[in-house]
Amino acid sequence: MNEVYKLHSQLIKSGLHHDPLSLRRLLFLACSASGSASYASSLLLSSQSPDTVSWNTVIRFLSHSAPSRSVSLFYHMRSNSISLDHFTFPFVLKSCSHLHLDRRDLHSLILKLGFDSDVYVQNSLISFYGSCGFLDFALKIFEEMPQRDLVSWSSMISCLVNNGFAFQALNTFRQMQVDGNVKPDEVTVVKVISAVSRLGALELGRWVHTFVRRNGLRITVKLGTALIDMYSRSPNVSMPLAPGEGVEGVQEEGIVKGESMTDF
Repeated sequence: MNEVYKLHSQLIKSGLHHDPLSLRRLLFLACSASGSASYASSLLLSSQSPDTVSWNTVIRFLSHSAPSRSVSLFYHMRSNSISLDHFTFPFVLKSCSHLHLDRRDLHSLILKLGFDSDVYVQNSLISFYGSCGFLDFALKIFEEMPQRDLVSWSSMISCLVNNGFAFQALNTFRQMQVDGNVKPDEVTVVKVISAVSRLGALELGRWVHTFVRRNGLRITVKLGTALIDMYSRSPNVSMPLAPGEGVEGVQEEGIVKGESMTDF
Protein backbone atom coordinates (compact mmCIF):
# COMPACT_ATOMS: atom_id res chain seq x y z
CA MET A 1 0.00 0.00 0.00
CA ASN A 2 2.97 2.36 0.49
CA GLU A 3 3.31 2.64 -3.29
CA VAL A 4 -0.38 3.55 -3.56
CA TYR A 5 -0.11 6.25 -0.89
CA LYS A 6 3.02 7.62 -2.53
CA LEU A 7 1.36 7.89 -5.95
CA HIS A 8 -1.76 9.45 -4.43
CA SER A 9 0.36 12.06 -2.68
CA GLN A 10 2.24 12.85 -5.89
CA LEU A 11 -1.02 13.28 -7.82
CA ILE A 12 -2.41 15.64 -5.18
CA LYS A 13 0.76 17.75 -5.23
CA SER A 14 0.71 17.96 -9.01
CA GLY A 15 -3.03 18.68 -9.12
CA LEU A 16 -3.74 15.54 -11.16
CA HIS A 17 -5.69 13.61 -8.52
CA HIS A 18 -8.98 14.35 -10.31
CA ASP A 19 -7.61 13.68 -13.80
CA PRO A 20 -9.55 10.65 -15.18
CA LEU A 21 -6.49 8.82 -16.52
CA SER A 22 -4.47 9.44 -13.36
CA LEU A 23 -7.39 8.30 -11.21
CA ARG A 24 -7.74 5.10 -13.23
CA ARG A 25 -4.07 4.35 -12.72
CA LEU A 26 -4.30 5.03 -8.98
CA LEU A 27 -7.45 2.91 -8.56
CA PHE A 28 -5.93 0.04 -10.51
CA LEU A 29 -2.86 0.15 -8.29
CA ALA A 30 -5.01 0.35 -5.15
CA CYS A 31 -7.12 -2.61 -6.27
CA SER A 32 -3.97 -4.62 -6.95
CA ALA A 33 -2.61 -3.99 -3.45
CA SER A 34 -3.45 -6.26 -0.53
CA GLY A 35 -6.03 -5.10 2.01
CA SER A 36 -7.05 -2.00 0.06
CA ALA A 37 -10.80 -2.54 -0.39
CA SER A 38 -11.86 0.31 1.90
CA TYR A 39 -9.19 2.62 0.52
CA ALA A 40 -10.21 1.97 -3.10
CA SER A 41 -13.89 2.63 -2.28
CA SER A 42 -13.11 5.82 -0.36
CA LEU A 43 -10.81 7.03 -3.11
CA LEU A 44 -13.49 6.51 -5.74
CA LEU A 45 -16.28 8.17 -3.76
CA SER A 46 -14.14 11.17 -2.82
CA SER A 47 -13.07 11.84 -6.40
CA GLN A 48 -14.68 14.46 -8.61
CA SER A 49 -16.71 12.89 -11.41
CA PRO A 50 -14.93 9.52 -11.77
CA ASP A 51 -15.70 7.94 -15.14
CA THR A 52 -17.34 4.58 -15.87
CA VAL A 53 -14.00 2.78 -16.17
CA SER A 54 -13.03 3.92 -12.67
CA TRP A 55 -16.33 2.70 -11.20
CA ASN A 56 -16.02 -0.62 -13.03
CA THR A 57 -12.48 -1.10 -11.73
CA VAL A 58 -13.54 -0.85 -8.09
CA ILE A 59 -16.82 -2.77 -8.52
CA ARG A 60 -14.89 -5.60 -10.16
CA PHE A 61 -12.28 -5.61 -7.40
CA LEU A 62 -14.93 -5.68 -4.67
CA SER A 63 -16.86 -8.47 -6.41
CA HIS A 64 -14.07 -10.80 -5.24
CA SER A 65 -13.27 -9.45 -1.79
CA ALA A 66 -16.45 -7.68 -0.65
CA PRO A 67 -19.42 -8.54 -2.91
CA SER A 68 -22.02 -6.78 -0.77
CA ARG A 69 -20.01 -3.56 -0.99
CA SER A 70 -19.68 -4.08 -4.73
CA VAL A 71 -23.47 -4.24 -5.09
CA SER A 72 -23.93 -1.14 -2.92
CA LEU A 73 -21.39 0.72 -5.01
CA PHE A 74 -23.24 -0.23 -8.19
CA TYR A 75 -26.49 1.24 -6.90
CA HIS A 76 -24.61 4.33 -5.74
CA MET A 77 -23.26 4.60 -9.28
CA ARG A 78 -26.78 4.21 -10.62
CA SER A 79 -28.28 6.84 -8.27
CA ASN A 80 -25.64 9.33 -9.42
CA SER A 81 -26.56 8.76 -13.09
CA ILE A 82 -23.13 7.43 -14.01
CA SER A 83 -23.15 5.76 -17.43
CA LEU A 84 -23.20 1.96 -17.31
CA ASP A 85 -21.60 -0.26 -19.95
CA HIS A 86 -21.41 -3.94 -20.84
CA PHE A 87 -18.58 -4.45 -18.35
CA THR A 88 -20.46 -3.00 -15.39
CA PHE A 89 -23.19 -5.64 -15.29
CA PRO A 90 -21.05 -8.79 -15.30
CA PHE A 91 -19.13 -7.47 -12.29
CA VAL A 92 -22.22 -6.68 -10.22
CA LEU A 93 -23.97 -9.88 -11.33
CA LYS A 94 -20.95 -11.83 -10.11
CA SER A 95 -21.31 -10.15 -6.72
CA CYS A 96 -25.01 -11.04 -6.62
CA SER A 97 -24.13 -14.64 -7.53
CA HIS A 98 -21.67 -14.86 -4.62
CA LEU A 99 -24.34 -13.53 -2.26
CA HIS A 100 -27.18 -15.59 -3.84
CA LEU A 101 -28.92 -12.25 -4.06
CA ASP A 102 -32.12 -12.11 -6.13
CA ARG A 103 -31.80 -8.89 -8.13
CA ARG A 104 -33.82 -9.65 -11.23
CA ASP A 105 -34.26 -5.89 -11.66
CA LEU A 106 -30.73 -5.93 -13.07
CA HIS A 107 -31.94 -8.02 -16.01
CA SER A 108 -34.70 -5.50 -16.69
CA LEU A 109 -32.13 -2.71 -16.67
CA ILE A 110 -29.89 -4.69 -19.02
CA LEU A 111 -32.79 -5.08 -21.46
CA LYS A 112 -33.64 -1.38 -21.16
CA LEU A 113 -30.08 -0.31 -21.94
CA GLY A 114 -29.69 -2.79 -24.81
CA PHE A 115 -26.86 -4.88 -23.36
CA ASP A 116 -28.83 -8.14 -23.52
CA SER A 117 -27.17 -9.19 -26.80
CA ASP A 118 -23.64 -8.94 -25.38
CA VAL A 119 -22.24 -12.45 -24.84
CA TYR A 120 -20.27 -11.33 -21.78
CA VAL A 121 -23.47 -10.05 -20.15
CA GLN A 122 -25.45 -13.11 -21.24
CA ASN A 123 -22.90 -15.47 -19.68
CA SER A 124 -23.04 -13.51 -16.44
CA LEU A 125 -26.84 -13.70 -16.41
CA ILE A 126 -26.69 -17.48 -16.84
CA SER A 127 -24.38 -17.82 -13.83
CA PHE A 128 -26.44 -15.33 -11.82
CA TYR A 129 -29.75 -17.09 -12.41
CA GLY A 130 -28.16 -20.49 -11.82
CA SER A 131 -26.69 -19.41 -8.47
CA CYS A 132 -30.09 -18.06 -7.36
CA GLY A 133 -31.89 -21.25 -8.39
CA PHE A 134 -33.79 -19.72 -11.31
CA LEU A 135 -32.75 -22.41 -13.76
CA ASP A 136 -35.57 -21.75 -16.22
CA PHE A 137 -34.30 -18.20 -16.75
CA ALA A 138 -30.73 -19.43 -17.20
CA LEU A 139 -31.84 -22.03 -19.76
CA LYS A 140 -33.94 -19.49 -21.66
CA ILE A 141 -30.99 -17.13 -22.03
CA PHE A 142 -28.68 -19.98 -23.04
CA GLU A 143 -31.09 -21.42 -25.61
CA GLU A 144 -31.78 -18.02 -27.19
CA MET A 145 -28.11 -17.08 -27.56
CA PRO A 146 -27.27 -16.73 -31.27
CA GLN A 147 -23.63 -17.52 -30.53
CA ARG A 148 -22.17 -19.34 -27.52
CA ASP A 149 -18.57 -19.29 -26.40
CA LEU A 150 -16.73 -21.60 -24.02
CA VAL A 151 -17.91 -19.67 -20.97
CA SER A 152 -21.54 -19.98 -22.14
CA TRP A 153 -21.36 -23.77 -22.29
CA SER A 154 -19.35 -24.13 -19.08
CA SER A 155 -21.68 -21.79 -17.18
CA MET A 156 -24.78 -23.67 -18.30
CA ILE A 157 -23.28 -27.06 -17.43
CA SER A 158 -22.23 -25.70 -14.04
CA CYS A 159 -25.73 -24.32 -13.37
CA LEU A 160 -27.32 -27.67 -14.16
CA VAL A 161 -24.91 -29.63 -11.97
CA ASN A 162 -25.18 -27.20 -9.05
CA ASN A 163 -28.97 -27.34 -9.17
CA GLY A 164 -29.09 -31.14 -9.16
CA PHE A 165 -29.69 -31.78 -12.87
CA ALA A 166 -26.67 -33.98 -13.54
CA PHE A 167 -28.19 -35.91 -16.45
CA GLN A 168 -29.22 -32.69 -18.21
CA ALA A 169 -25.68 -31.37 -17.66
CA LEU A 170 -24.27 -34.41 -19.47
CA ASN A 171 -26.74 -33.89 -22.31
CA THR A 172 -25.59 -30.27 -22.58
CA PHE A 173 -21.99 -31.46 -22.76
CA ARG A 174 -22.99 -33.85 -25.53
CA GLN A 175 -24.77 -31.00 -27.32
CA MET A 176 -21.54 -29.02 -27.04
CA GLN A 177 -19.69 -31.82 -28.84
CA VAL A 178 -22.33 -31.98 -31.58
CA ASP A 179 -22.23 -28.20 -32.01
CA GLY A 180 -18.48 -28.46 -32.56
CA ASN A 181 -17.75 -24.72 -32.55
CA VAL A 182 -16.21 -24.65 -29.08
CA LYS A 183 -13.84 -27.13 -27.45
CA PRO A 184 -14.23 -27.87 -23.72
CA ASP A 185 -11.40 -26.97 -21.38
CA GLU A 186 -10.37 -28.31 -17.97
CA VAL A 187 -12.98 -26.18 -16.17
CA THR A 188 -15.79 -27.60 -18.31
CA VAL A 189 -14.63 -31.17 -17.79
CA VAL A 190 -14.45 -30.76 -13.99
CA LYS A 191 -18.17 -29.93 -13.98
CA VAL A 192 -18.93 -32.83 -16.31
CA ILE A 193 -17.07 -35.21 -13.98
CA SER A 194 -19.08 -33.79 -11.09
CA ALA A 195 -22.27 -34.70 -12.96
CA VAL A 196 -20.95 -38.21 -13.64
CA SER A 197 -20.04 -38.65 -9.96
CA ARG A 198 -23.51 -37.62 -8.84
CA LEU A 199 -25.06 -40.14 -11.19
CA GLY A 200 -22.59 -42.87 -10.22
CA ALA A 201 -22.07 -43.55 -13.93
CA LEU A 202 -18.50 -44.86 -13.98
CA GLU A 203 -18.66 -45.95 -17.63
CA LEU A 204 -19.44 -42.39 -18.65
CA GLY A 205 -16.68 -41.26 -16.33
CA ARG A 206 -14.18 -43.46 -18.13
CA TRP A 207 -15.35 -41.97 -21.39
CA VAL A 208 -14.73 -38.48 -20.02
CA HIS A 209 -11.25 -39.52 -18.82
CA THR A 210 -10.49 -40.80 -22.31
CA PHE A 211 -11.83 -37.53 -23.74
CA VAL A 212 -9.35 -35.65 -21.53
CA ARG A 213 -6.45 -37.74 -22.87
CA ARG A 214 -7.44 -37.58 -26.51
CA ASN A 215 -7.85 -33.81 -26.40
CA GLY A 216 -4.59 -33.23 -24.55
CA LEU A 217 -6.20 -31.45 -21.61
CA ARG A 218 -3.86 -30.68 -18.75
CA ILE A 219 -4.57 -32.60 -15.54
CA THR A 220 -4.80 -29.64 -13.18
CA VAL A 221 -5.19 -30.12 -9.43
CA LYS A 222 -8.96 -29.56 -9.69
CA LEU A 223 -9.34 -31.92 -12.63
CA GLY A 224 -7.13 -34.56 -11.03
CA THR A 225 -9.06 -34.31 -7.77
CA ALA A 226 -12.37 -34.63 -9.62
CA LEU A 227 -11.15 -37.76 -11.44
CA ILE A 228 -9.87 -39.34 -8.22
CA ASP A 229 -13.16 -38.58 -6.47
CA MET A 230 -15.10 -40.11 -9.35
CA TYR A 231 -13.10 -43.35 -9.34
CA SER A 232 -13.17 -43.56 -5.54
CA ARG A 233 -16.95 -43.82 -5.60
CA SER A 234 -16.64 -47.28 -7.16
CA PRO A 235 -15.27 -50.01 -4.85
CA ASN A 236 -12.03 -51.70 -5.92
CA VAL A 237 -11.53 -49.34 -8.86
CA SER A 238 -8.43 -47.15 -8.96
CA MET A 239 -7.78 -44.23 -11.26
CA PRO A 240 -5.96 -45.60 -14.33
CA LEU A 241 -3.04 -43.49 -15.52
CA ALA A 242 -1.48 -43.63 -18.95
CA PRO A 243 2.34 -43.58 -19.18
CA GLY A 244 3.52 -40.04 -18.48
CA GLU A 245 0.11 -38.92 -17.24
CA GLY A 246 -0.07 -37.18 -13.90
CA VAL A 247 -1.50 -34.28 -11.97
CA GLU A 248 0.04 -30.83 -12.47
CA GLY A 249 3.12 -32.12 -14.26
CA VAL A 250 3.85 -34.98 -11.86
CA GLN A 251 4.80 -37.85 -14.15
CA GLU A 252 3.43 -41.22 -13.13
CA GLU A 253 3.21 -44.68 -14.62
CA GLY A 254 -0.07 -46.55 -14.51
CA ILE A 255 -2.11 -49.24 -16.16
CA VAL A 256 -4.46 -48.30 -18.95
CA LYS A 257 -7.47 -50.55 -18.71
CA GLY A 258 -8.89 -51.88 -21.94
CA GLU A 259 -12.59 -51.32 -21.35
CA SER A 260 -14.47 -49.87 -24.31
CA MET A 261 -15.57 -46.27 -23.83
CA THR A 262 -19.23 -45.73 -24.55
CA ASP A 263 -20.55 -42.47 -25.93
CA PHE A 264 -23.62 -40.79 -24.50
